[in-house]
Amino acid sequence: MSNRPRTICRRGARGRVAALGFALAVVSAAGGSLGTRFALVEMPGVVPGKSCAACLPDGSYYSLRNDSDVPLRVRLSCERPGFVERSPGVKYEAIPDRGWVSFDPAVVELPPRSEGESIVRVTVPDAPENYGRHWEFHVRASAVAGQAGVMLTSRVRFDTVEAGAEDARKAAPPRPPEVKSLDPPPRRPLWRRILFFWE
Repeated sequence: MSNRPRTICRRGARGRVAALGFALAVVSAAGGSLGTRFALVEMPGVVPGKSCAACLPDGSYYSLRNDSDVPLRVRLSCERPGFVERSPGVKYEAIPDRGWVSFDPAVVELPPRSEGESIVRVTVPDAPENYGRHWEFHVRASAVAGQAGVMLTSRVRFDTVEAGAEDARKAAPPRPPEVKSLDPPPRRPLWRRILFFWE
């Protein structure tokens, strides 16, 4: 499977949620160097019962970069944070179930001096207690096959919509389509055109 999947950016069962507040993270170890732009990712407006994938505002998925001259085979996993840093005005909690998070692919092959991507997909069960919540989990990228020590962690925060918000959006009346007439505009009477010409 290719390490660079591409889909149309849309909400829904296979949609994306734009990620905000990203930064650069680089971890180096003997024989390898791994970097990512997904140091901190925020996913607002996640709808329980639907699957959402994080992407940056430029449309890119979770990405990894091999800055070394040796190939890296990187495995991705979801980890529950032991400590969640408070955000101003928002209290985030550790994600209750790591099974809510999946990776496609879960193993990324990185040739020397190359980049690769994986879709980090979050699926929150549709339950009343999962609406209006703020959760955090960590994405751990660890090199395998004898390259111990090459590892980095990204923080992902996401907010679920309030109960009823999605139903209200669906129930909103659709905007009427704009209708444009194909008929030519009416012409002035002959006497008015003559009078206009005389003036």
